[in-house]
Amino acid sequence: MYIALDKEQKRISIRDAVQGDTFFCPVCLEKMFVKSGTERARHFSHFPNCECNDSWNGQYDMSDWHYEWQNQFPPESQEVVVQCDDIRHRADVLTDRTVVEFQHSPLSSGKFNDRNVFYHGNIGYKVVWLYDMREDYEQELIKESAENQFAWSKPRSTFRKYNLRAGEIDLFFQIADEGECILHIQAFTNDGFRIKRKYTKDVFLAYVGLINGVCPPPLHLDTQIDEDFRAFSEKYNIKLNPQQQRAVQAVSGANLMIAVPGSGKTTVMVARMGYMIYCKRIAPENILAITYTVSATNDIKRRFAEIFEPEMASRLNIRTINSLCEQVINKYVQIHQRTRFTMLKANEQANIIKSIYIALTGDKFPHEADLIAAQTVISYIKNMMLTTAEQRAEYLNDEPFYEEFFNRYVDTLKSQKRMDFDDQLVYARDILMARPKVLAWFQAQYQYICVDEAQDTSKIQHEIIRILASKHNNVFMVGDEDQSIYRFRAAYPRALLDFTDTYTNPYILFLETNYRSTKPIVSAAQRFISQNINRHSEKHMVASRGDGKPIERITVRKKHQQYSTIAVIAKEDHGQMAVLYRNNGSAIPMMDLFLRENIPFNRLKEAGENFFTSKVVQDIVYFLRFAIDLNDSEAFNQVYYKCGYGFNKKTLIPQSS
Repeated sequence: MYIALDKEQKRISIRDAVQGDTFFCPVCLEKMFVKSGTERARHFSHFPNCECNDSWNGQYDMSDWHYEWQNQFPPESQEVVVQCDDIRHRADVLTDRTVVEFQHSPLSSGKFNDRNVFYHGNIGYKVVWLYDMREDYEQELIKESAENQFAWSKPRSTFRKYNLRAGEIDLFFQIADEGECILHIQAFTNDGFRIKRKYTKDVFLAYVGLINGVCPPPLHLDTQIDEDFRAFSEKYNIKLNPQQQRAVQAVSGANLMIAVPGSGKTTVMVARMGYMIYCKRIAPENILAITYTVSATNDIKRRFAEIFEPEMASRLNIRTINSLCEQVINKYVQIHQRTRFTMLKANEQANIIKSIYIALTGDKFPHEADLIAAQTVISYIKNMMLTTAEQRAEYLNDEPFYEEFFNRYVDTLKSQKRMDFDDQLVYARDILMARPKVLAWFQAQYQYICVDEAQDTSKIQHEIIRILASKHNNVFMVGDEDQSIYRFRAAYPRALLDFTDTYTNPYILFLETNYRSTKPIVSAAQRFISQNINRHSEKHMVASRGDGKPIERITVRKKHQQYSTIAVIAKEDHGQMAVLYRNNGSAIPMMDLFLRENIPFNRLKEAGENFFTSKVVQDIVYFLRFAIDLNDSEAFNQVYYKCGYGFNKKTLIPQSS
């Protein structure tokens, strides 16, 4: 050991210990003495025949290399005793919620996995392992064979048995003393290993929380935090599973919560904000929650007010990303006395896009789908930050039409001093990067940032969040890359996979219990989605509602048969029934059939209301009604002035009178 207790039961480092004094083990409290050796650095040792109740006693690495690394951390973070039930162990280093273990020689896979289960599985710490592999690299047993790929001529078989997918377990190799000498291991192969990236020593230390010799103090998830949370939960009748409890208590640092469908993520977000305010005494004004939609914003506010206090809910900053960017632009205008651009209305943007399309194509009656496609391209370019013509050409597959279209659209808005909703994001990011006073104001205001539906957040939105969180590094991101469905709108789920490279000392949390569906549905979904390649593969969804009806697969040969089949099923007594469809267009024939068959249903506004109640569809119906019955005066009065026969309402009204 490098840390012991003195006669006054205060922690003392080996560097401050005097030979001959009496010291005590922080684990078993038995007497210890200072010992020096040829193979081990100077350290505290038990007297012979002492049976320390630290089951890892004698398994700790005590090399000079180990001591040099550990000694870079403050004494209070070194060899911290951690307890779970009646088991006590000491971590080489504990900073906040991160355990750092230094190993000069490989541990067996059993011991490696046991420690990870204790620290991460039982308590909830992230575990970072650093192994000294300099000798193998110096002897050229380890060689870089390709980008992020290393060959290993005499690989240690024990490493291939390490379970690196059991949650927050990071493995690093140090192969030299200078430069990017630390490798973040991704996976082992038969003849080597792949890495995520290379680190310098300083970058590695920052990764585990030590910057300029300063790091967050140890957070004792094993003891101190339980009482605060227990009292909080009882007072507000909050009932959560262990994974949810762990997420609620993750207040400081960079946290990514991977939440499977139906896992109660909104419940966790609301409870976490309450915990931050009432237990951690964080002012609600310093908390920013970014939601994907306005309805989600209102839902979180409502649920917070119901559980806690309406007055406290009104002080929280719960916004959509566009609302936040609007606030950034307004603050810039206020501080720098500038004139802001005017926001485009939806119909104004549509008219500009239509006029540019007509000018470029000569088509005076463009199809609505073509205009929507052009608008989607513009939005995608801005959200993906494709700022150069080369970047846009790669995305557009060298289609010069959209490049010209985009440039004309941008120039038109600038000449009119207007901006669209995507410009809000672009201008807000530019302001935060170029105007330190504005950035400082927001970083002082929003010291804790929570992001909902992160898998559907665009690249530029993630960049705005990163800039805001760069000072305090307190970001809580909620999402699931498996649920990302808006890539055509520039959703950027890659940010969830890159989270550990984007933020300092990152933590990954999981909500894996689905409370919405039965076991057959969840099991099938898990089997299907596990085929994805770019995902957090250690995630595993489980059902809580028990067994239900098995999934029935119905095959139809023609498109119209799927609608008639659904109609037959809908007529059966199922109580409530939901029908999922790919897009609004595919819902219209089904809704039409439901109307004809007198099957009651709730119309979704986006699908049904915009079609069946649109003026164009209603006009067609009136024309058909009048063609069938020339005495249908209601139909005639609705459409006669639209026939292009040279008369209108004004010319006919005097004649009829």
